[in-house]
Amino acid sequence: MQTRFGGKMEEVVKKAKKGDKEAFTKLILTVENELYHVAKARLKNENDVYDAIQETCIIAYKNIKKLREVKYFKTWIIKILINVCNLIYKKNMRLHIVSFEEVGEIKGINSFSIEETDATLDLNYIYDKLKEEERTIIILYYIDSFTDKEIGRILNLKENTAKTKRIRTMKKIKEIIEKERKDHE
Repeated sequence: MQTRFGGKMEEVVKKAKKGDKEAFTKLILTVENELYHVAKARLKNENDVYDAIQETCIIAYKNIKKLREVKYFKTWIIKILINVCNLIYKKNMRLHIVSFEEVGEIKGINSFSIEETDATLDLNYIYDKLKEEERTIIILYYIDSFTDKEIGRILNLKENTAKTKRIRTMKKIKEIIEKERKDHE
């Protein structure tokens, strides 16, 4: 796989493992979108999302030398991110934190057009109906283009289990959409 900065990703990972800070930065910039999508699937608060990504980068930087196979860098860093997100989520559940974004959504502070608001509400409605693992699988597969095998590695599932869960989640999404259409007819 090529990085967006030229060169094969595995070569850049090898350099980063040897302590090359610039190579590590290139790696992070290559996977930043995937990190954001996964963190956003697990955490609702934007500040928590960015905190999780930042903490993941720090942990990855400190531990990159421990990465056994360079070809699994993306899988490895996303596993770190999921663990960090889980810790933040658990901490927030103990503290019962409500974000400003959530307050803004409740009070309608954000100014979107009607079409944007409808689309956002539909996606948020579906998003809220899914379990955390279901959201993560859908984001990893459809937005970040991970294979079922890679998703299985990230979530500690067998490839077939990841695929089955993805297919079931898509059926669930379809049922949610069909139910909403019927309710509004």
